[in-house]
Amino acid sequence: MSTTAAKATFDDATGIYVAYPTILPQGALSHADWHFNKTIPSVANAQLEPAEVIPCFSDITPILSEMPTAFMHGFRSISMSLCVNGALGGRVFQTYHFSKLELIRAANNNLEVFASASSLVAELGSFELPTGIYSDFLSLRVWDGVQGFCVAQFPLWKLSCFLKEEWLHEDIVNVLAELMYFRYAVLRVSPRPFQESIGPPKPSFENDYILDCFGNHYSTYEPTSSGDLEHSDSLHHVPDQTVVEIFDWLLPGSRYPTPQRPCSLDVERQGPHSGSCTAAALLFVENSINEHAEHWEDSCSSEFHCGMLHDLLLFDNIAGETLGSYTDWVHPCVPPLDLKDVPMDSGPVGYNNESHPIHRIMEFSRSPAPQTVPAPARLDLDWTPPPVPLLHDFLSAPHPKPQCLMPLFLKGLKPQTVKLLLTLDPKLGMTRLSIFVLYPQLPVQRALFLNKLSSTKARLLISHLLMLNKENSLPNLKLDVQPGSLTVVDSIALRAIFKECEDVLDSVSNRENLRGHLWCKGQTKCKADKFISRPTIKRDVHGASAALHMSMPLLFPAAGWSIVDWEHNHEPELPTSAVPPRAPSAAQRELAHLRPQATSLRDTLTNCSDCASLTTHLSQAAQEVDALGGDIQAVLAKPCDLKDSVSRWSYDFFLDENRVVKALWWQLPAQAEITARYPDILRERHG
Repeated sequence: MSTTAAKATFDDATGIYVAYPTILPQGALSHADWHFNKTIPSVANAQLEPAEVIPCFSDITPILSEMPTAFMHGFRSISMSLCVNGALGGRVFQTYHFSKLELIRAANNNLEVFASASSLVAELGSFELPTGIYSDFLSLRVWDGVQGFCVAQFPLWKLSCFLKEEWLHEDIVNVLAELMYFRYAVLRVSPRPFQESIGPPKPSFENDYILDCFGNHYSTYEPTSSGDLEHSDSLHHVPDQTVVEIFDWLLPGSRYPTPQRPCSLDVERQGPHSGSCTAAALLFVENSINEHAEHWEDSCSSEFHCGMLHDLLLFDNIAGETLGSYTDWVHPCVPPLDLKDVPMDSGPVGYNNESHPIHRIMEFSRSPAPQTVPAPARLDLDWTPPPVPLLHDFLSAPHPKPQCLMPLFLKGLKPQTVKLLLTLDPKLGMTRLSIFVLYPQLPVQRALFLNKLSSTKARLLISHLLMLNKENSLPNLKLDVQPGSLTVVDSIALRAIFKECEDVLDSVSNRENLRGHLWCKGQTKCKADKFISRPTIKRDVHGASAALHMSMPLLFPAAGWSIVDWEHNHEPELPTSAVPPRAPSAAQRELAHLRPQATSLRDTLTNCSDCASLTTHLSQAAQEVDALGGDIQAVLAKPCDLKDSVSRWSYDFFLDENRVVKALWWQLPAQAEITARYPDILRERHG
């Protein structure tokens, strides 16, 4: 049954569901109505017949748990009495082979699958789909995953939730949001050339939305330039104040100010037991992006569901026929990297070229595009970047109000060596220079642009500006450009690309030595083959005037190293004068695993037999916590019961300032005995 379910297509789903076994309600089989026997039944008792009456999964769960033990004792079948008429008391006596119980379990697990697939096939027959789409859909397997999306994956049979008026699966909501993003990215009106608009996205956001799901109900939040947080809810619920904290983390650096409190918009209210809050939340976002889009109405909720189902079927069909994978259609904004080596989680993505399925699906759009939105232009493959400004343009005299240039995309640059001599008036007495990253909002007196150009043909970003400063005053700073050779110190900027790890260490040393700080190697992460992937350098003495340590992950062997954690600064784990805990010795480890019931240390040392009682207790305690499913109330209730019922069993937990449990410790009686007898033994196992 399970093999048939995995290979069944949507064309087979209707026939399978018509002949599907009849599953009795829960309680049709009680514990007193079945027993194991050693009789090997016939082949008919090992197969499921069409429309056969079978028990539900919850009734056979005790049988399945005892079946392995019964098989070891020679039992091969089970006899049971099923109540088929409910209160009328009609019963059917059956004898099942053990293998048939597995078929009954598979039939219970796949009932929703084939019921949903059958309903989906019947409904799509009335859809106005392009030629060939419906026949291609019938040839797909019911367990095939939707294609063309990055944010979520789900089997196609779950699309049947569009046929109801209650709730959409979370994965389906995610792919609908991704589809909306790509559709309006194609239709977006922009004065920039088309080849630039489909490039890597910039750090700033154009629109920010949050689809909040609270208590299985979806609503929409949108920040505005005036500082408000607009809340659209089809049930007119009170806004969730915790969403403001999310925007506090999301909006810094964008053009939106951080909102203080949400305000509810006047939208049409959803009637009781009608409409879909998910469709309403998605349409609230679409109405904000495109004023010509259809507005949500409670009476038309089923039509919106059909339209979303129509779009997903088209996109899945086109993505399945398009050559290449998701990484061939998009590319990340972390240059310079080879696209074939880029993982899916390497950062924001933009269009790679017009091979993305969204370009074809727009031809089958169920609603015409707004008249003010032009059709996307073709990609100009002969386009070349603008000429790169020369170095003397950067070193020219500043304007009355100098401005920091934003990073530029460079292409086809050759390596150059430039010698720069900085001469200062002796009266300044500069003994200690400060080098720091300069941002546009900071006052600028005189800036020096330095950039080490790579020989690769990939695009590079001009590094951040560096400024030499003494007490915020450099009135007599002079810049002399002379021919010759001088090593240019790399600028330190997040996401900067370095060819070798030593280049990063040299750049940091050149910067920080001028500030009187010494750096040394810290923790280093290696892969299984001992290949260094993420080294860390740290300062010798902790202080607030400089970063404590910096992480450098290896992006790809062909790309080089990058700086990702320059500003991270926190208190040291141990005081300067503290002694770190020493690791337990081999003798201490061996002594800790000896028999805890020994009467003396001499008995323990002379009778070194293996005793796994302590390890068994530790494993059982861990399994009990895992079995509670993460319910913190149940987790805390279990130690309380054990402390009351078991002698010398103890526990403790740690709460933060919000009274949230952050850590839980427990001590078994065997641990307490070992601790009392051998206080110098270090235990490594913690709760």
